[in-house]
Formats: sequence, structure tokens, C-alpha cells
Amino acid sequence: MSTAATPTTPSQLTSDQLTVIVAAFSGLVFFVVIVVLLSIYRKEPHCCKDTHGDMDAPPQYYSSRQTLVGNPCLEQTHDNTHSQSGQLFLIGLPSSYRLPTLESPLPRLPSYESVRKKDRQRQIHMMIADRFGLNGSILTEPPPTYEESICHSIEVPFDILGSVIDAPHPQNIYPPHPGTELTTQSESLSTVSKMMQCFHFIVEPVKNITAKLKESRKREKNDKREPLEENQLFIVELARDLNRVCQRSEVLGNIWKLEDIWPTPLCRAFILEWASLLESKQKRPMQSDGWPEESEWREQDLFSENEMENAKRTIINWTKDLRAQPEQSVWPGEAVAQVLEDLQAAWRSRNMPNLLTAMELLMWVLLTQGLDKEAIPQQWLIWKQRTQKIGAARYIPHSVWDWISNAAVEISLDLDTANPDLLISNDEKKMRCGFERKDVPNYHQRFDGWWCATGVEGFNSGRHYWEVEVGERDFRLGVAKESALRKGFKSLNTDTGYLTLRLERGTELKALTVPFTALPPGLIPRKVAVYLDYDQGQLSFYDVDSRSHIYTYNESFNEKLFPLFGTTEIIKDLVIKSPGSKAYCLCPSLCLWG
Repeated sequence: MSTAATPTTPSQLTSDQLTVIVAAFSGLVFFVVIVVLLSIYRKEPHCCKDTHGDMDAPPQYYSSRQTLVGNPCLEQTHDNTHSQSGQLFLIGLPSSYRLPTLESPLPRLPSYESVRKKDRQRQIHMMIADRFGLNGSILTEPPPTYEESICHSIEVPFDILGSVIDAPHPQNIYPPHPGTELTTQSESLSTVSKMMQCFHFIVEPVKNITAKLKESRKREKNDKREPLEENQLFIVELARDLNRVCQRSEVLGNIWKLEDIWPTPLCRAFILEWASLLESKQKRPMQSDGWPEESEWREQDLFSENEMENAKRTIINWTKDLRAQPEQSVWPGEAVAQVLEDLQAAWRSRNMPNLLTAMELLMWVLLTQGLDKEAIPQQWLIWKQRTQKIGAARYIPHSVWDWISNAAVEISLDLDTANPDLLISNDEKKMRCGFERKDVPNYHQRFDGWWCATGVEGFNSGRHYWEVEVGERDFRLGVAKESALRKGFKSLNTDTGYLTLRLERGTELKALTVPFTALPPGLIPRKVAVYLDYDQGQLSFYDVDSRSHIYTYNESFNEKLFPLFGTTEIIKDLVIKSPGSKAYCLCPSLCLWG
């Protein structure tokens, strides 16, 4: 399972550099095309004019209030005064109008509005006929090429001007306007050929650069897969073995197919932790709640290379037994199968960085065969929070989060413990600092230094969960032991009977241990979930919005614990959320409705 790492050679151009080159080249080509088109238009002003667009406006010398006489060269004889269908009437200048004699009827042209209305009706009828296949058989000829499409899109429809060009002497009717001439078909075709050359000049280089860019990205992607370190290859082979034995473990295919590559430090930590777990399993059987205590784990930084090899050897010996089992012979349980689907969906949507949790769940399934598999996700969370106090889970699966939040309880602020400077709402769910100190009885359980208050009800057994919307600059959350001192400004830490999480100045998040434990700024929440498992001896804090773990206290509780709330905010309230009615979720994996 050990394979030497393969060195990599950097590519000549990265994808970012090629992107910059393509953008610069495209801008230059665009500028050249604009210059060419402007020069063509200056020479031949009518080459790019859209004749269809001009049909929407009346002719230059047309007046809807006048009745015009047709062109003399196209007039009918006196015997046939009615115009034929489709006859084109050419309208000249006002000076060319000829008044008819009173004996002959005045030939009337249709109004411009009526002609346009009939044209639009004809177009609508043709569109309907094309839509329902009423125009005859469908042509099966191949679609036009790229060059033919361009020619068709810019070709001028000369049939509109055909009757004008074939007229005997159109110069007498249409005096040339200064600076304008009618464009012939041959001249327009030459313009089309020039523009086609421009398009070839653009398309071919862009095609070549796009192909090179795709090849570079593919090569860069392959280069990322090559330099696998020995510990990374070890994890890949372990995922392959687990996937072969366990059912519903397709999520591990993302690991051994090199779609999810873990960093080397994470691989080392995983190998060391699970080697220690396997060694402890050999010493005493694993129970349903018998995860190794934190004291049984050794710091990974103290391991030498020889100890790392021993850890790998321990896992290899365990995988030999796995390889002896038939394929797909282990059923992980429906609860674990749903969690695996949830984890894969969260990983694909980038809500979690890797599939470490999936590996841990499947390894625990194999280590605890014969026990209750439906409780494995919950036991996994208890173990993670016991062995990794800070940021144990970047993403808590949906079913596990439901198990936590189902322990929600109603919390109300105790007015007899609140600092006199605090303003508390009538429903006893909101609090913030005021500007005047209230005159209240000085009970022994009242805070007179720190701006804090406790909940009315304390807990000495079971599981309890509550959510709090906190301020952006300061808050203090956790529990206070019944015997904790509440007077003065003595530090509220573990030595004085407080298990709390504190945010100071909006950037310093810390667990108030002795000494205090600084937490990463990325863990600072805006809505905090507090979860107390009295029997397991855990008090955990979570970010509700990202559904991630922040910090966990692991202690043996032997007295009543009261929820604690503190703030120094004078504008934003600290709000305790009431447990709402939670509807049953039908999502098989990742819940879409929160």
C-alpha cells in the first residue's frame, strides 16, 4: 500500500495566464473588426442598411391625407383603371404629381397603415402555418454551415428593389439624394466576402487558443492527481477496502477515485487516531457507549516515523480480515446509510471540505458489529466531541442534528438573578444593557458585577437544547453550577463553576477554561445552539446557520446546572429562541427546507 510520491513539473502556462492572453487577444481582434467595418461603411453606406427596418416607417414624401397618382411609366390605360394585385406603385417628389382629368376616375392607392396591417396578418398566418406544419413537406436538407449562416444573416433582400431596378427610367421619379446611391447586388456580395474574411480572421485563432486552454486545464488537473504522498495513498487504499465490503458505501468512491484528496496532515492524524482505536479494541471489547476516553489518545506531533509505520501496520493487519470477507457483506444500517447520502450531498455542494466523516462512520460500523447500528451516528458525534473539543465537525448530518434539536426546552430568564443594569423583556426572552441601574432586592443569587442572568429552571439529568441569537460584539453563553459564586467581578471560568463561551470586541472568541482556550475567528457565530448532555458529561456549542461544531466541555457533572446568558450590548438584544413545532422532513438526505 506504500507508493513513493511522484514529483511534478509545472506547466509552461497556467490557466490564469492563458485566460489573460485570450482576453487581450479578443480585445485586439474586436478593435480590428470595428475599424474594418467602419472603413467599409464609409465607402459603401448602404451595404449594412437593413431594408426590412425601413419598411416600418412611411416613405419620405408620403402623406396619409393625400391621394397620390401612380408613376406614369407604370400607369394603366384608361380602359383598365383598376390596379392589378401585387402592382408596385412608385411615389415621386411632390413636384412630379399629375392631376387627373375630371373624366377619368381617380386611382387611389391603399393607405400605408392598411398595407402594413395586411403584411403583419400575412406574417402571422405564415408563422402559424410553419408552427403546425401546414406549409407542405418538411425539408430534410442538412443545416447550413457557419459561413452560409453569416452570409444569410447579412445578405440584402434585393427582391424588394427588383421592380424599381427594372423600371424604364427610375431617375425621373427618384432624383438621387445628395451623398446616397442604390447598392447593386454585386457590390453587396463583395462586401459579404470582405466580412467573411474578417470572421475567418477571428474564428480560427480563437478556436486554436480555446483548444490549447482546454488541454492546459486537463493537464493541470492530471498534474494535481499525480503528486500523492505515501499517507494519502494509504487513505485511498483503505477507502477502496471499505467500499468493497460495506453496502451503500458509494460515497467512498470519491476518495479512491481521487476526487476527494485529503491534505497530508489530515491523513496522518486519521491514521494515528484509528490505529490507537484499533489497539484499544484489542485490549478491551468496544461497548455501545465505550468510545476511548481522551486520555487514551496520544498527541500526533509526538509520533516519530517508526511509530507512524507501526500505526499503518496496525491498520493493514485489520484490513487483511476485511479482504477475507465477501464483497458487500456488511450492512451499515439504515441510519448510517442516510447519513452517508447526506454527507455526499453536502460534500458536492461544498458545505464540508472532505469525506472524513463518512470514513469514520463506516469504520465504526465494522468495529461494532452486533451492536445497535441505528445509534452509531449519535455515538459518533459524542466520540468526536470527546476527542476533538474544537471544531469537531464542520458539518453535522441532518439526522444527527435532528437528534440534538429534538431535546429543545423552554428557557426563561430569571429576574431574581439578573444584574440590575440589564433590561429584560416582558416575555423574559430578551435582554440588553440599560443606562440606569434599577432598584431591586439584592438576593444572594443575583449578579451585581458581570451583566449576566441565569435561566429559571436548572438541569441535573437528561439532554437539553436551546438556541440564542447573540450580538455582533459581545456575548457570554453556557451554564453555571448551582454552587457558583455570582457576586463581584471574579472571572467566570471553570475554576469558579462556569462553563461558558465568550465573544469579546467582536473578534476574540474563547472558551473560559483555565487558562482560556482561544478559538479560530472562523467559528464566530451569529446564532448559537447550546446542547447539554448531562449523562454523557458534555456541554457543546454549535453554529446554527452552518450546522457546525464550535466547542465542547467534557466533565463529570454532579450538581444542578443553570443556563447562563451575558451581554454588554446596549442596542442589539440577546434573544432566547422558543422551541418551535418541527414538521417531519421527507428529504432522504440533505434537507432542502432547513
